[in-house]
Amino acid sequence: MFTRYLIVTAFLTLVAYVLITR
Repeated sequence: MFTRYLIVTAFLTLVAYVLITR
């Protein structure tokens, strides 16, 4: 359960990073 939350958080962080660096 918790691993799924970590995966979602990591994914959102990656997306935010890509949007910021653009």
